[in-house]
Amino acid sequence: MTAKIRAEVWTQGRFGKHWKSHQPSKLGHWLDIRQLPTIYSTFIEKLWKNPDNASEVNAFMDNPVVLGWSKGIEDATLKKEFLAYNIQDFFYLIDYVKFKALRLASIPQTDLDDLEKEAKSLGTQFSGSIDPSLESTIKPLMEDLGIGVKSIPDKKIRSEVLKTNRSVAELAYANFLQNNANHTDWFNLHVIMIACSYGWSKLAVKLYDMPSTLKKGRFFDMWIQPNVLVKDNKAELSDYANTLATFLDQNSQFWAAQNETQDTEVWNSLFRTALRLEVALFESSQSRMVTEDLSKLMERLSKDAQGSR
Repeated sequence: MTAKIRAEVWTQGRFGKHWKSHQPSKLGHWLDIRQLPTIYSTFIEKLWKNPDNASEVNAFMDNPVVLGWSKGIEDATLKKEFLAYNIQDFFYLIDYVKFKALRLASIPQTDLDDLEKEAKSLGTQFSGSIDPSLESTIKPLMEDLGIGVKSIPDKKIRSEVLKTNRSVAELAYANFLQNNANHTDWFNLHVIMIACSYGWSKLAVKLYDMPSTLKKGRFFDMWIQPNVLVKDNKAELSDYANTLATFLDQNSQFWAAQNETQDTEVWNSLFRTALRLEVALFESSQSRMVTEDLSKLMERLSKDAQGSR
């Protein structure tokens, strides 16, 4: 799916009034992210520049799989890799909706308005994000590979995609999210988001500025461009990255004060683990099992396309 779809699912409905802050909140349904400046996030940058996290940060920012895609995926092998990645990301999005459902139990009982909004957002996000990801990434990539999915009903395509096995990386990511939904606090759940909502944008900015990046084609249009703001031909962090950065900066001191046992190493550990899982998801696109599963999916859909003619 596009990075934009995934990020919108991460950030939509996340900043409601049940969030406490040590200063008046500018977030949630009061926040117009179009008015935000480009943010230098003290909280995130402390994690990002912590020497203990350097290995994970470098593995994410210099990932050879993504760097290869940034040069263009016109080659069929690279296109299949990117398709395989998007299918696993499709599963991740489904698991994230389930994760949000588990999170509902953590909303204070007095915040009925926010409970209602969060509950309604689950259905909205499912229909507004998961199916569009098929339309915006998976179907176009399959068409590029010669599979006439335009003749196949979307419901059938989704059914066949769901028969594909989830990679070990995706299963691990889903388990990480759901385990933390049951055992950690709301602030920590936003720390987990850094790798995706902020990290994707930071990586996209780097790729956009690299001379070797092909600024056209499927990977640029589906992954890089949705993850950046471009002003005067210069790439900047996206709105959703800035929104998360703002929230973490405004609330980190409060949560540290409220949780006397809170060790900053918990934040570093969550940050590192999420980055590792993002890297694993990238690299799972090249695994033998994922590649074989993709071939089986393409074979099934090719037969369906021929049968519909």
